[in-house]
Amino acid sequence: MDRYRQELLLDDRDVKITLLQRAPGAEPLRVGPVSLEGGSTVVWFTFPGRSWEVAGLYDPLGELIGHYTNLVRPPELEDGRWRIVDRFVDVWSPADGEPRLLDLDELAEARTRGAISEGEAAEAEATARDLLDRTRRGDWPPRVVEEWPLDAIEALRLRRDEPGTYYANLVSTRIIAWGIYYLGVAAITSVGFAGLTDAFGGGAAARKAWVLTLGAEALGLLPLALAGKLPAARRVRMREVLNETTLFLAAAVSAVAILAVHDSSLWRSLLGSVYGALGLFLAIFAFCRAVYDRTWPTLAIAGLVVCAVAFLILV
Repeated sequence: MDRYRQELLLDDRDVKITLLQRAPGAEPLRVGPVSLEGGSTVVWFTFPGRSWEVAGLYDPLGELIGHYTNLVRPPELEDGRWRIVDRFVDVWSPADGEPRLLDLDELAEARTRGAISEGEAAEAEATARDLLDRTRRGDWPPRVVEEWPLDAIEALRLRRDEPGTYYANLVSTRIIAWGIYYLGVAAITSVGFAGLTDAFGGGAAARKAWVLTLGAEALGLLPLALAGKLPAARRVRMREVLNETTLFLAAAVSAVAILAVHDSSLWRSLLGSVYGALGLFLAIFAFCRAVYDRTWPTLAIAGLVVCAVAFLILV
């Protein structure tokens, strides 16, 4: 019986994600067909009630070596201790090669010596062959494995340790992505209407169609962004993480600018837009911190108050 101590990164009902990091200079660790040298990393995906687990294997430089699917009995998951029984046959999908089955000879030997029943062995082999076919079709490993590669580990830790901050950043990132994508789509649409219609030359019907098209595009992109379907909005990017302190300071600094230049209509318009964005993100932070962290979001609320006072001054 082998024992491993791993960091639990995600503890959801349908999937558990754990991290096994090999210290530099450690003895090689055998996982499937790969001998992992010191400094390598394994990201394990365990699925409660399922007869498989999947590992992403990474070399010391963080490059993906491949995905290893281990056929197992449904895992027994207790607090702080998991028991996983191997069923011998595995599926190996290297990052730069053809997927294949592993250890069919071990499965046959286990059958012979009665370590596994004929029925369970047949079911394990059939499942492995099905997963191999799915791998060749590009339908395996599961989507969650693709969503959480090694470079997303810090985002998983943020989600585990500070869920309010994580989800606030996730929603904010998706709203920003929506704005960026919408600006691009709106620009292309506007160029098309300018070249093909008289929307900008006095044509009322064409101009109305342009406005309606822009509105439909905005509404169509928003649910895609919020659901994480746009490429730039699938998860939190750790180098761009916001927090309550940063947003509060931004609101406070902008408040000083308002007091200095509030008599200028040009600056009023610009600062009004800034405070609109800050107020939106602060409201998202206040909600997510209260719901997920179950704590009073003092700085987010203070920032919202600053935004409200700033709007009163601007108006």
